[in-house]
Amino acid sequence: MKKVMGTLLACFMAAGLTLSPVSASEKKPEDVKKAYLVYDIKTIEPSALKRFKNDAKVLSWCQIDNKLIITCAENDRPKIPFAVKSVRSLDAVEKMSEPFLAMRRGKASPLDEYKSDIKVLYENGAYTIFQAPMFVINDLSRQESNHFKLEKFDQSLPLRIDSKFLEIPAVKRSKVPFKAEVDSERIARYIKTLEGFKTRYSYAEGYLKSAEWAAAEFKKMGLEVKMHEYTDGSRKQVNVVAQKSFETPGNFYIVCAHLDSTSPKAQTDAPGADDNASGSAGVLEAANILSKTQKAGNFRFVLFAGEEVGLKGSTAYVKELKASGELSKVLGTVNFDMIGFDKTPPLSSLFETYENYKDFIANFISAAQEQTDETKRLKITVSYRPWGSDHIPFLKAQIPCFLFIEDEFEANSNYHQTTDKFEFINLGLCAEFVRVTTSALMNMASQN
Repeated sequence: MKKVMGTLLACFMAAGLTLSPVSASEKKPEDVKKAYLVYDIKTIEPSALKRFKNDAKVLSWCQIDNKLIITCAENDRPKIPFAVKSVRSLDAVEKMSEPFLAMRRGKASPLDEYKSDIKVLYENGAYTIFQAPMFVINDLSRQESNHFKLEKFDQSLPLRIDSKFLEIPAVKRSKVPFKAEVDSERIARYIKTLEGFKTRYSYAEGYLKSAEWAAAEFKKMGLEVKMHEYTDGSRKQVNVVAQKSFETPGNFYIVCAHLDSTSPKAQTDAPGADDNASGSAGVLEAANILSKTQKAGNFRFVLFAGEEVGLKGSTAYVKELKASGELSKVLGTVNFDMIGFDKTPPLSSLFETYENYKDFIANFISAAQEQTDETKRLKITVSYRPWGSDHIPFLKAQIPCFLFIEDEFEANSNYHQTTDKFEFINLGLCAEFVRVTTSALMNMASQN
């Protein structure tokens, strides 16, 4: 063998070639022993952070609020181009799987069943980075839903981006911004009424009653209403769709929410005040406001069935938009899902979308910043890793869309419980969601 290697080396040298050791950065990622490093980026300038993410030695990164977690080669770490308060390593175990990311809505998740089998590397609210034996990973992958999602960690993961680090385009705003007169008392009445149906579970009678009630409310505003029917297995289901006139040609924006609710006693007791009477009430209040404007025909309002059982209503509706040829008329969609829980000041929210729709969400960020009362101004965090709600079918259809959701949802112990009631609702948060949305939509509609 040595003789063969010597002959090969002589041939390379005769040809004027040299052999260099393969560096860690040149090896295939699967051949490299990896390190996982956590940086505190609270005081870092956005431009410096961007350069660091693009360093060739950074194999992948994950940003969660004021923390950046990078993957790199153990023996070939990138130089830090800025001063950081702290750097620590995540102690991955070689005998377990590569790290995975679990995302959840609410406090509970399938991870709870495997506490003794998994190694948690990092946890931040709704996000858990962990390792596990492959049989656990396989089991967890079979339990994915719109309440729990599993992702490989070896990719760029912009999970929660603080507004400081957002590269949001400038927005052309009207010289006289639209000022929405949001009625918090009316929002409260809507939420209480929806809670009063006891359950709005898609497969219970309460859902149909709540849909009929919502249709009647839209009609009181002078809107036309269609009950969009679709089939879920052998069941007939309905989405509630309202617009000033369905015959009016032209493009339009959609404001939507899921009307259904769930709990461990879904058939009989699922009040769903926050999830999602709050979002449905927000759609109704937005309709009250926008239906009285000169641009009323540019807006459509939709309440979906079937979100809690797999995004079935929104999926069916987007399919209908495609079939009818209306999909090309949809300029953008705002999805309200849980807009009423905020226990700790300041008022906070999360936008979920794809990064290529940052021009769209810029309008809503700008509208939020117009709030002159600091006690009401929304703190906005953005995730470019969308999942788990009715914005997903629109995004898959390449419609600009984002989930507009409270930012404390994982702290709400009433999520999917029989205790999800009006007494825990923050009406100020609901009102600000509606104000921001109607202001942004009117600004965009006035320019089309």
